[in-house]
Amino acid sequence: MVAGAAGRDTGLASRILEASFRTETPKMFAALSLLVATGVLIFWLSNLLSRAVARALACRCRSSLRSPKPLPRARPLFLNSGEHRCDQSLLLIGLSLLGTAALANDKVTFATNWKAQAAHGGFYQAVADGTYKKFGLDVTIVQGGPQVNNRPLLPAGRIEFLMTGNLLHSFDNVKNQVPTVVVAAIFQKDPQALIAHPGQGYEKFDALKRAPVAMIAKDGQFSWWQWLKVTHGFKDEALKPYNYNLGPFLANPKAIQQAYSVAEPIYVENQGKFKPVVHLLADHGFSTYSTLIETRSELVRSKPDLVRRFVDASATGWANYLSGDRKAAAALMMKRQPRDDRGRNGSLGRTDEVARHCGVGRGPQKRHRRNEPGPRQRLLRTDGQSRPVQGRRGRPEQGGQL
Repeated sequence: MVAGAAGRDTGLASRILEASFRTETPKMFAALSLLVATGVLIFWLSNLLSRAVARALACRCRSSLRSPKPLPRARPLFLNSGEHRCDQSLLLIGLSLLGTAALANDKVTFATNWKAQAAHGGFYQAVADGTYKKFGLDVTIVQGGPQVNNRPLLPAGRIEFLMTGNLLHSFDNVKNQVPTVVVAAIFQKDPQALIAHPGQGYEKFDALKRAPVAMIAKDGQFSWWQWLKVTHGFKDEALKPYNYNLGPFLANPKAIQQAYSVAEPIYVENQGKFKPVVHLLADHGFSTYSTLIETRSELVRSKPDLVRRFVDASATGWANYLSGDRKAAAALMMKRQPRDDRGRNGSLGRTDEVARHCGVGRGPQKRHRRNEPGPRQRLLRTDGQSRPVQGRRGRPEQGGQL
């Protein structure tokens, strides 16, 4: 039952599989207990409902047999006597439960690639202000993090949608024939950046490649760092692992470090009490969309309306987050964050940084000039091992507004 229920839709069964995948034993047993209790409750209600209907029909037959003459008009199925009032109530409750189930919102699990932050604010806004529910969706957001990889959950069918950082992973999926597809891009620019200490000669981007220490996480080393080497001459000799702890960077004024431009620079201000030098990679040729929404190709074919509603609701949530009252979204994100991160994170209210660095709402005409390669082509051209993805009639697919 668990394996069969964890395919396309979500529920208790998928929560059990997700917990086992993440080795969260207490959560797995809690979900199992709740699943068993739910099954017992459904059996009990169904049994009561069937017995009530059987007793009512038997009473009807006995009354007909005792009557010497046919009744002038049909009698109601349930009488108002005390004997039948309980049965009538149970039947009405059962019918109400069936009607409620038929009108329930579609359950959707959306996994992000990091812990809750301002760069995810529009999705949490759509949950907090009821936008997803207005579109007929019951959305659960599953957070990512430094020790959490939600990516395998999408092709495995354990989640419906996944937020990804940039198009590089999407290219890998196409190359490896993973049946996923990008259906929307919230950010027109990737917030990925490099930061440095002020007054150390790193005010110009070209000087960063001469830094003795470059703190880059493993995922970055195998993706955009390769682009930096090919395009801007960065060297592997400077690499040091970034473990998402600002301590080593703050202690070394000559070091540079990777950063999400709407996150780490704000953390540095809070902890180091200075504004770091921020160089956005998108301003130096790293042209890719960001905060992408991915789903399975099969889900697009079988439930296109569900995909459309999720994309539309997410876009509405982002519009409300940037221009409306976002207090509920900020409170929800703060609640979802680990306690150790709540005091350090000062980015939840910095929506101006999100709009400024990520180009939210800007169309492709403001992003690159006519006849200039689209973001997908430009990234592939700077990768010495990749080739442009061929679209219909052998033409490279163009980047554009999703």
